Amino acid sequence: MSYLFTAQFAFSEDNGETMTASLADSQFEASRYITFQRAYNPTKQDKLLGMEGVYIEVDDQIHSSYGGIEDVQLFAERLEVRLDEKAAKAMKLPPYFSIGLAHNLDGLSAFSEMLLRIMGGSIKVL
Repeated sequence: MSYLFTAQFAFSEDNGETMTASLADSQFEASRYITFQRAYNPTKQDKLLGMEGVYIEVDDQIHSSYGGIEDVQLFAERLEVRLDEKAAKAMKLPPYFSIGLAHNLDGLSAFSEMLLRIMGGSIKVL
């Protein structure tokens, strides 16, 4: 498993159209981050373009994918993500990676709850 970075900041939001859960190495001017998003009502065009389901992005849009998440596990000290081969290749990432969580990370509880909603309850919180 590859280790990507340690999150110092957690963010979650539900704006009524999209749910977002993110971890970053800094609250301001983050250089490393992971974001999970899901739209409530993808448009017909979104569906035609394959832009429905869970969107994942790591550090930049060139490292992003719709779908392809096989497993997400949240531990007290790290987040583990397993991608299918197609998503890993598209994102130019290893198929199995982790992100460390800073001790007493503010917003982690809200992040965890939002990630559960985004993933449709299919994550393991350990």
